[in-house]
Amino acid sequence: LVPILVWKGVSEATAAYFVSVFALASVVVTLGMGWMGDRWSKPILSALGIMATVGGMLGLVLSQSAVALYFFPIGLAITMGTTPLNWSLIGDLFGRRSYATLRGFMGLVYGIATFVSPIYAGWIFDTLGSYVLVFVTFSVILLIAAGMFARLGFRS
Repeated sequence: LVPILVWKGVSEATAAYFVSVFALASVVVTLGMGWMGDRWSKPILSALGIMATVGGMLGLVLSQSAVALYFFPIGLAITMGTTPLNWSLIGDLFGRRSYATLRGFMGLVYGIATFVSPIYAGWIFDTLGSYVLVFVTFSVILLIAAGMFARLGFRS
């Protein structure tokens, strides 16, 4: 988050403030998403939550407004806030018998993605001097994920 905001012209100290905004928003949103997930469609909430990060990335790329800088950490916090919904969907869809195996497999995939993503982002920035391609790549991946969650929400 900090290198991306510095790329947008924000000082490192101000970028650290945005990390705090992300952390605080994550706590609030995670609690809210858990509450909403008990009342409404978890897959649809997850799909909409993912769209918040896509919107935040678009805001960073397309806008020069200082207000747009808030959309990215808050959008990212909304997406991260859907994590409890993702875990509970495993139980909803597959039951307790497969829960640990599936969660372990998903943790492996998340771990690999968490390892590779910043390396990819840094490499792209070092090569092109911009994070725009990173945002495009991650947006495509997130849109595919949102579509998959939406499909789960509208299944028969």
